[in-house]
Amino acid sequence: MKYMKYLWMSACALLLATVTACSDYEIFAEDLNPAKVTDDDSGDSEEEDNWDGTFEEGAVLPFTRTNRAVTASFTTVFQSNDVKAIEKQGVLVSWRWLPGDADDITFDVYRDGTKLNAEPISKSTNYKDLTAVIGTTYTYTVKNAVSGESLGTCTITPTSGAAGFYRSVKVKVRADYDINDGAIGDLDGDGEYEIVIKRQVIGQSRDVGQSNSEVWTGVQRGSCILEAYKLDGSSNGEPMWTIDMGKNINQGAHTTQFLVYDFDGDGKAEVAFRSAEGTTFGDGTTIGDVNGDGKTDYRNQSTGRVLDGPEFLSLADGETGAEMARTEYIPRGTEDTWLSYWGDTYGGRSERFLMGVAHLGSQDGRASIIICRGYYVNFQIWAMHYNTEDGKLRNRWKFNTANGYAITQWLGQGFHNLSCGDVDDDGKDEITYGSCAIDDNGKGLYTTGLGHGDALHLGKFDPNRSGLQVVACHEDQNKHGGKAIEYRDAATGQIISYISGNGDVGRCMVADIDPENPGC
Repeated sequence: MKYMKYLWMSACALLLATVTACSDYEIFAEDLNPAKVTDDDSGDSEEEDNWDGTFEEGAVLPFTRTNRAVTASFTTVFQSNDVKAIEKQGVLVSWRWLPGDADDITFDVYRDGTKLNAEPISKSTNYKDLTAVIGTTYTYTVKNAVSGESLGTCTITPTSGAAGFYRSVKVKVRADYDINDGAIGDLDGDGEYEIVIKRQVIGQSRDVGQSNSEVWTGVQRGSCILEAYKLDGSSNGEPMWTIDMGKNINQGAHTTQFLVYDFDGDGKAEVAFRSAEGTTFGDGTTIGDVNGDGKTDYRNQSTGRVLDGPEFLSLADGETGAEMARTEYIPRGTEDTWLSYWGDTYGGRSERFLMGVAHLGSQDGRASIIICRGYYVNFQIWAMHYNTEDGKLRNRWKFNTANGYAITQWLGQGFHNLSCGDVDDDGKDEITYGSCAIDDNGKGLYTTGLGHGDALHLGKFDPNRSGLQVVACHEDQNKHGGKAIEYRDAATGQIISYISGNGDVGRCMVADIDPENPGC
């Protein structure tokens, strides 16, 4: 049996070597941006491209952020008296730290003209007024502690703050749709947040990991849509815009990721998502027959899966929903490589997508879009950057496990989520991709080899330890070897401690639940 094991390992290594040796396709996509990514049927899409290979790193313009959004709220509902004793009833006053603020800025909080804090507030942008009488009308003012300049006010009444930070937003009635997910951002640059919600047809979401015989029978009804609403209620049930992802984007948790963030630095958030032929944007424009094959419907009529046709990364204007830029998405590759590369032939592994936001140039510069495909066997991560000089999405780097990382310790390390953060304190973000991490330059930073899991958390969990840490749970006993929940150094992958367990540990959480002890 021992020799059979070695023979099997050798065969797998040979197979991986064969996959790695494939020419560009295939696994490595031709960058179609910008000349070929068009729905112009004229065919005359060649254009001179004088891009010099550099990326604009300018920060979000400080003058576009003047609204401190001073907010006050209270709660009268606690889970128990014990919780109430810890949280303490009072009015929480919160405000924004603006990009133009000095690093050493300090704040004072006044209630009806009387200063509440004994010392200037220097380490937070909130203050809890424990002396407030709940049910009383107060006006809170936040000031610069040095200059005395008023930075914003908020008046709270017996009813206006009673719901805490929760508010109801009326949305458009769509009988066949439920609301599935959401993300916030300042879409129109007025200093107030809007919300983008994702909606899908009730009962039509499908898990790409399930076999055809379970749920993948027949095409899905309808398509996934994105809608934008004002959080102040002024939308009154009518979205600012609607984007229809189209029938070539399967409805489901693994296939419909989107981001809301200011990628061009103009003070307004954009929307990034995976699109395809048939996607319709907020201005009514639809992506047509881009590849000229005479079809725009790539759904398998028997299973409903979409495993063919062009895929794109689209960036849409947050205020109008119109498409600003488009480029190719990470490709599936040719069908004869799916099993050896992704791990199956039916799309259970190739159709796993993640997205994130990372500052790869500097923390105060413009952010890049992180797009991903796969995590159970091989996987790819691309960093895309929007250049305002030419209005195009540019690729900063491409990470591919088949390109020098196709060893056991790197394959199958992805999770169902990722986290971006500066783990090595160099002023640039890294991508924590499950059991491994990718440096800001697109090179592998480390891998623990503990394998796939569902949940991970990146943060400063121990205030007495330098840097950031990761808490993650794992699924594959053969890889995690009993380290069911691990606590590791985010920069090196060193396991600090772990909780023993067998088999698949599906979820984990880290939180500061004990105020008497530092950290989480």
